[in-house]
Amino acid sequence: LCSCFAVVLAETINGVAAVVGDDIVLKSDIDRELMSFAYQNQVDVFSSPQEYEKHFNLIRQELILRKVALLHAYKDTNIVVSNNEIERSLSAQIELMINQVGSQQALEQELNKSLREIKAEYWDMIKDMLFFDRLKYLKTQSVYVNREEVVSFFNSNRSLFSDVEDRFDFSLFELKKEASFSTEVRIKTFLSSIRDSILNNSFSF
Repeated sequence: LCSCFAVVLAETINGVAAVVGDDIVLKSDIDRELMSFAYQNQVDVFSSPQEYEKHFNLIRQELILRKVALLHAYKDTNIVVSNNEIERSLSAQIELMINQVGSQQALEQELNKSLREIKAEYWDMIKDMLFFDRLKYLKTQSVYVNREEVVSFFNSNRSLFSDVEDRFDFSLFELKKEASFSTEVRIKTFLSSIRDSILNNSFSF
């Protein structure tokens, strides 16, 4: 049984859209997720107040369920996430962001924060993500969904999926390239060294 509770507010109060246990869901959190959803799915969620409200409520429900799941994940003693794991994932996320904007300086200017402040801000988000992923794996590792079930779900819930016009625009050039003998020898030698290291327990597979 769930020992936590969620309160969904009919109207946002001081920017708070819902309360999950001791945690809150801000309207700004929902709007940020809504903008990301609209961009990724090419959906105009702001075409009318009714359309905005529909998607706003869907995103709010998703965030609430995510926070409820996180409460369970943090209480589950089978789920362990080390600080080193968080640090590695955080570094990878920051590196991706830097690559997107071009440089560390550009990222700091874009967010108007130092790199240390950016890392501090994203630490808890990365931690939540890792705990949430571990919980999903524990709950779904033995679940199998076949194609018929997927098709049936889609046909029964078409309203959840936006219609996106099929668009195709691509060019394909096939260039045959063969590795030189020296390259093949170098690659095979490298792979053999990895295999030998695993077999003699120098490295973990």
